[in-house]
Amino acid sequence: MQIRNGELPGIDLSLSRREALGGLLAAILTPTLLAGTAVSQAKAQQPSAPTVHPVPRVNHTTTMLGDGTIMVAGGHYLGTLSDVRLFDMATDSWSITGSLIIPRTRHAAAMFGGQVLVCGGAYLGTMSDAEIYDPAAGTWSAVAPMNIPRAGHSAASTNGGVLVYGGDDLGPTAAPEYFNGSTWTLL
Repeated sequence: MQIRNGELPGIDLSLSRREALGGLLAAILTPTLLAGTAVSQAKAQQPSAPTVHPVPRVNHTTTMLGDGTIMVAGGHYLGTLSDVRLFDMATDSWSITGSLIIPRTRHAAAMFGGQVLVCGGAYLGTMSDAEIYDPAAGTWSAVAPMNIPRAGHSAASTNGGVLVYGGDDLGPTAAPEYFNGSTWTLL
């Protein structure tokens, strides 16, 4: 058998939508998998093409909403992005929802009271801005900014709020902040 241009006969090596979410697919191809019906069955089980395609990106956030939908927000691809895409695992389909108020990359996101808090990141410099996404309305609203501009930080939901830690502006920061739904407090 001769293989040309890195192609394997009868095997579709295109990326699936789940792989676009940044997940890793680990598979070991064995001679029995390559033989006959195993390849045919695997190809037959591949999902159909989405109607809305994901935009390639890095330094974005991926957040699971309360209904199991995955939100992919912001990031960078040929510039800083404000677009937000939703992936419905049940239907294996993508949709577009309201864009971030401010484009951002290297930001953090966490669920908060059924909504998504996105904070900080970078766009024309390191940011302290924050905004909340309402999944029912598909819209974003600005909220109080953090006390410290930061990018590359993390955020975690806590009882009644969101804790943000780390990141950098003009250097790394170790000062955590807590968002209670209306204000930020340095801890």
